[in-house]
Amino acid sequence: MSLSDLKPMELYIEDIPYGKLIDYLMASAYLPVFKREKIDGKSFLDGGVYNNLPANLLIDKGYKDLIIIRTRSFGIIKKIDFTGLNVLIISPKEDLGGILEFDKETARYNLTLGYYDGLKALRRLKGSKYYIKEDEKEEFFIHYLLNLEKKKVKKLKEIFDISEEVPDKRALFEFIIPRLSAILNLGASSSYEEIFLYLLENLAESYKIDRFKIYTYGELMEKVREKVKTEAVMEGEENVIEKIVKKVFMKSEILKEAGKVIFG
Repeated sequence: MSLSDLKPMELYIEDIPYGKLIDYLMASAYLPVFKREKIDGKSFLDGGVYNNLPANLLIDKGYKDLIIIRTRSFGIIKKIDFTGLNVLIISPKEDLGGILEFDKETARYNLTLGYYDGLKALRRLKGSKYYIKEDEKEEFFIHYLLNLEKKKVKKLKEIFDISEEVPDKRALFEFIIPRLSAILNLGASSSYEEIFLYLLENLAESYKIDRFKIYTYGELMEKVREKVKTEAVMEGEENVIEKIVKKVFMKSEILKEAGKVIFG
């Protein structure tokens, strides 16, 4: 954005004078609050104040396959017609911090997050917080739930205050799973895999299991099982059960306790 000419500048590399590439790259990131060096006597400003997603430059060049990386920073987003194009958008699901935040730990975290979010998009990994290979079909999750041990279903009934008179399978599929889906804010059309995955991720996050690794479902479940077993040993089996059968839970506690029963 040229402040001197009061107009945006959309330049390709061939439009930049020889030897000035670094100057123009720096100028494209100048912010109003910082000192700005002039180029050939002219002042410039970060192009995001005009267009923070200049994919039109690639489209105008005839490119059909686009990988667009978003950071959700400040700036104006121009409407783009992606009709007929093959577009992959990589975008963070969490706040990356302010543009004036220069903490090195935050920067390192964001770099790692960006790397794994890129892998998720390119390799079609599953997960909201974690990164999981798509290696199981819907039948796996139904089979897993159908084959829960009777003592686990009994504990789930206690958590959700369901009468022991209700048959296990009916309790599981008519009461427990729909309630878990509601707590997880998933719609009625959610698949068993989605419910399974959200619950598994919630429990993994509560145990602070490392996010930045590509897991299979089995690997992440095993990590969770190890944590559940360790907690049971430290607190004593009776204390864990006592916690589970309490009648009043916060939502996060319901998810954690139900997850411990299902995956533990």
